[in-house]
Amino acid sequence: MSIAHSTWPVVLIPYNLPPWMCMKQPYIMLSMLIPGPSSPETDIDVYLQPLIEELKELWVSGLQTYDASRQETFHMHASLLWTISDFPAYANLSGWSTKGKLACPSCNKDTCSLRLKHGRKFCYMGHQRFLEANHIFRSDKSSFNGTKEKRLAPIPLSRTQQDTGGKKQGKRGKTRVQEESPLEENSSASAAKKKEKPPKEHNWKKKRKTKDSVKARLDLQEMGVRRTLHPVTTIRNKTYLPPACFTMSPKEKEVLCNILKDVKLPDGYSSNISRRVNVRERKISGLKSHDCHVLMQQLLPLAIRSSLPMNVSSVLIELCNFFKELCSKVLNVGDLLKLQDRIALTLFHMEKIFPPAFFDIMVHLPIHLVDEAMLAGPVQYRWMYPIERYLLTLKSYVRNRSRPKGSIAEGYLAEECLTFCSRYLEGVQSKLNRPVRNDEDAHVEMEEGFSIFSLAGRPLGEVKSCPLDQTTIEQAHRYVLFNCPAVIPFIAGIKIDAFGYTVVNMTRHIYKNEPFVFASQAEQVFYVQDHPGNKDWHVVVKTKPRDLYEVHGNNDEGDVQTKAAEIQNLEDVNTCEQIDIVGTEIDEPLEQLTQAIPDDEECDTDSDDSDGDESPFVNDK
Repeated sequence: MSIAHSTWPVVLIPYNLPPWMCMKQPYIMLSMLIPGPSSPETDIDVYLQPLIEELKELWVSGLQTYDASRQETFHMHASLLWTISDFPAYANLSGWSTKGKLACPSCNKDTCSLRLKHGRKFCYMGHQRFLEANHIFRSDKSSFNGTKEKRLAPIPLSRTQQDTGGKKQGKRGKTRVQEESPLEENSSASAAKKKEKPPKEHNWKKKRKTKDSVKARLDLQEMGVRRTLHPVTTIRNKTYLPPACFTMSPKEKEVLCNILKDVKLPDGYSSNISRRVNVRERKISGLKSHDCHVLMQQLLPLAIRSSLPMNVSSVLIELCNFFKELCSKVLNVGDLLKLQDRIALTLFHMEKIFPPAFFDIMVHLPIHLVDEAMLAGPVQYRWMYPIERYLLTLKSYVRNRSRPKGSIAEGYLAEECLTFCSRYLEGVQSKLNRPVRNDEDAHVEMEEGFSIFSLAGRPLGEVKSCPLDQTTIEQAHRYVLFNCPAVIPFIAGIKIDAFGYTVVNMTRHIYKNEPFVFASQAEQVFYVQDHPGNKDWHVVVKTKPRDLYEVHGNNDEGDVQTKAAEIQNLEDVNTCEQIDIVGTEIDEPLEQLTQAIPDDEECDTDSDDSDGDESPFVNDK
């Protein structure tokens, strides 16, 4: 299908289903198709109006429905819990502009935004306000704008404020109230007084994509922070950018790419990420959204351990651990409260490391994810991955590319009919009842007994009983002893690194013939090479089987094994220098780069509501 064509399917997902059935494709209902070839943009509410009316009827009046399991009729009511979309589509659905000063819908009018003079974009920092009122980091002046942070975290809006606070936009990017306002003519007149911008010269030379650009360094100089990173003028009248603490040398990039290139993941865990890594060019490209999910939560912390300084990698690992624990299948309210404090501290340390241009609205939004999890529950029932897989299925229905909407509707109806008929076929294997490729039979209920004999998978082969001789008894005793936490540090070939990861030497075996293992200790793991220079050492990464749901279990999940990085007492990361890395030299002189930007110079697409004469600090409460 053409990239220019855009067809928007609207699906409904019932949530009164078991975890292993919820969000699966047979239980996703395609309610409507918004035709293309262009997206509906802000007029999406017009297309959704029939669906909204039906949902209101289901909530108020209800509908008589037949229950096949009980063979009786009941009165069914339905309520809309939430919508699942990306952040740009959120602006179309809610009417709240996700660009400019007030881009955060949760902070609303208390959004702390800063317009960068040289970058000509908005950044969203000020995460000190989310720390405790008496936190010591609130008094840190040198790392930020030179003032103490006395503001408190923004108070979430009430339902009445949310209903009246949205800004429904029209096709031209203006609110519908503004279209009928008599001030529109004055606004157009003032806009016409602006000087015409000279046409931009096209530079066909490929530029390096980075947030640590010359404009970012000039913004640091404008803010008066991190003086060691300010651009300087060399003897040859060129501009020199000192290397930052997060700058990686070509050798370190090659080490990171080699670690990702040698990764072998379990079957069905993700796509083959190693194919997306180009070690020669030191690039990672072609990743899908779920690949980025696995890369950030599992692989990136392991790769940057040996590529970045300790005080930089620990902050990034803490950010990865935050998303890892937030995406757990089981969430605890007490743990979520601790996560809220940790993410505020993590973002605070990131503000001391990365330039302000790095902090766009997507970096700010994690501060509100914990509140959403406390309201709506586990994340896997609200993320986009099942929807994206379903969109691929709908796209496969297209046979007539000139009529994609009709092809999708016809294919969906055929799939629904086959699914309905397969439920009445007994003894016939279909898409709904066929076993997975690696069936572990994880839902088998075990008999009552000791917890150490709980089964997490299925045994291989026939179970046999045999008497134990003296040697075997000693092996059993040794196995129990070696699995005590106090003895692990003294076992050769096993160590715990500074970040809490378990690293094992694959060439050293305690005993090759070890017949004993507790059933509760059998877990699914895979190994990632620690460092290309230490080929014998591998990091142990624990995972959970794909279809295992511990509904009544605790939060002791295998994929959350590392402890939170202790970043409370980190040294000042601004003084971190990369000794073996040379900075960047630019041919243009510093005076030419620091020329004042005219007041009528507008920002990029996310700053259309900015005023060049006002202070860059939007919120100074």
